[in-house]
Amino acid sequence: MGFTSYFIAIPLPDQFQTQFEKLLSDIQNMGLQVRTVYPKTPHITLLYLGKQEKNSLKLLKALLIKEKVKDVTDINLSVGGLGTFKKEGYEVLFLNVDYSPELVDLHNNLTRKLLEFLPTDLFLNQNTQLFHPHMTVGGLTDSDNQLKGLITSKMSEINWAFPVTEIAIFGADSTQTPEYQEKLISIPH
Repeated sequence: MGFTSYFIAIPLPDQFQTQFEKLLSDIQNMGLQVRTVYPKTPHITLLYLGKQEKNSLKLLKALLIKEKVKDVTDINLSVGGLGTFKKEGYEVLFLNVDYSPELVDLHNNLTRKLLEFLPTDLFLNQNTQLFHPHMTVGGLTDSDNQLKGLITSKMSEINWAFPVTEIAIFGADSTQTPEYQEKLISIPH
């Protein structure tokens, strides 16, 4: 399979998989102007890598292990509630992730250590909102306030807490609907 982009993420623990799939189903059933993400690989995006050569993935894995960014066992996450940002004609819907100091450090370390792998346009637009880790659930193509209120209510029911036990490199194929995403490389502890 060919991937159109790659990213580093924290996989959602298996214990939340069924709840995540139900959340996506509930949101999708709210209206045609809502589209949801691929349900089988829920994750918290830490760092977008854009397009990469296949041999870059092995280099990325080696660098992540060498630099000990795999040591994430002291990070506990809280996920829940609606967050949004605008992107190319629609509003991205995501579950908020508590942006703890440990998670900030992990994100900043990844950014510094992997700078050579990051897309150059990521830093060119001064008006771009600073990226922060998030769990995308879908997109809203129409700014219907009533629908957004229903989605906000549904997402406020989510209150997941868990320790980080893994980071991974994922591939995404944006030519599929919903965008297909696959965990390619797990960074061992």
